[in-house]
Amino acid sequence: MSGEARRTIHRETGSGGWPNGLTVDYMERRIVWIDARSDAIYSALYDGSGLIEVLRGHEYLSHPFAVTMYGGEVYWTDWRTNTLAKANKWTGNNVTVVQRTNTQPFDLQVYHPSRQPQAPNPCATADGQSPCSHLCLISYNQTFSCACPHLMKLQADKHTCKESRQFLLYARQTEIRGVDIDNPYYNYIISFTVPDIDNVTVVDYDALENRIYWSDVRTQTIKRAFINGTGVETVVSADLPNAHGLAVDWVSRNLFWTSYDVNKKQINVARLDGSFKNAVIQGLDKPHCLVLHPILGKLYWTDGDNISVANMDGSNHTTLFTNQRSPIGLSVDYDSEQLYWVSSENGTISRCKLDGSGLEVLDGVKPGKLTKASALAIMGDKLWWADQGTDQIGTCDKSDGGNWKVLRNNTSPMTHMKIYNESMQTDTGRISLTVSH
Repeated sequence: MSGEARRTIHRETGSGGWPNGLTVDYMERRIVWIDARSDAIYSALYDGSGLIEVLRGHEYLSHPFAVTMYGGEVYWTDWRTNTLAKANKWTGNNVTVVQRTNTQPFDLQVYHPSRQPQAPNPCATADGQSPCSHLCLISYNQTFSCACPHLMKLQADKHTCKESRQFLLYARQTEIRGVDIDNPYYNYIISFTVPDIDNVTVVDYDALENRIYWSDVRTQTIKRAFINGTGVETVVSADLPNAHGLAVDWVSRNLFWTSYDVNKKQINVARLDGSFKNAVIQGLDKPHCLVLHPILGKLYWTDGDNISVANMDGSNHTTLFTNQRSPIGLSVDYDSEQLYWVSSENGTISRCKLDGSGLEVLDGVKPGKLTKASALAIMGDKLWWADQGTDQIGTCDKSDGGNWKVLRNNTSPMTHMKIYNESMQTDTGRISLTVSH
């Protein structure tokens, strides 16, 4: 119940594959489920062994929906016949209609102490206090694990949760997730998905107001929301064709984004609420990635094989590189004052100083190691990478690309990734105020 040691105990290879209902037989240490494709009831031991077919193809088992147990009988609801029925839990014999309904019956439960058998509670201590500061989850063999609610992180003592504003944001086509940096299988914030998201391409954040911003190329909008899942709103809804680049200027409270169509190929700016929109750089081709360094007043972007820089008012436009083979994942390392990116055609990770000097390819990321890179992010001494070819998220050392580590598998193609790091924006914001004075 702590979510650990997850595994599949039964995979349907026959005529089934639509398990509508699932219940536990505590007396026999078995699970029982009902399948609406094969119109059957099945039973197996907790580990999936000892599979038996209890009943199939009965007139009162023609479109089953929910199932439960009591004593030696199994109970279920059926949509096609509008019935609540029961039968012997081993043989399926003695099918009996318990109740007929006027409409399709949904769930059912047996209210009886045997359906909630008593057991020792590893989450209870002698003094009556929980061993965890927030959530105590029962694990296997009378053990427990402590867990935290959204926007909190479990500390090194494995018992105490503390509030934290540091997590990995990543975007997929119809979803934005915020996950624990050290354990990307753990959702750190509530996920954003349809109807608020249709085809998201890029995500950024504003730590001052605890908001995230994203661009949706299908609806041609830029939206924002608080990281607790509330306050979803559209801030820009015009002149947004192919807005693949988006960046929040947390110092001057502006929002930048790229866009291009037949007539306009440019980088745009507005206030964070979408007001006072303007184009700061025009005459581009297909601008894609976009990142900012507000302290230096610089913006960087990719366009085809090119990487360019300009002042954030659009002046002093300079092309740094022209041969970077479809660079993506453009990221600023504010600690080392360097620029990082992935060349998507060969999977190498490169970096340079913010003025374009000192270009180098990380030795630990040879061509082919990233089969189809799609995103890159930076924090501390590590890089986070995403690979569409292997559906993986992982890390490596930002110094040389070594210490390669996969953190999450089976993650459908990602479009963008960002480390939400409250201290980075607040610290650099204070620096900028000091410099301006």
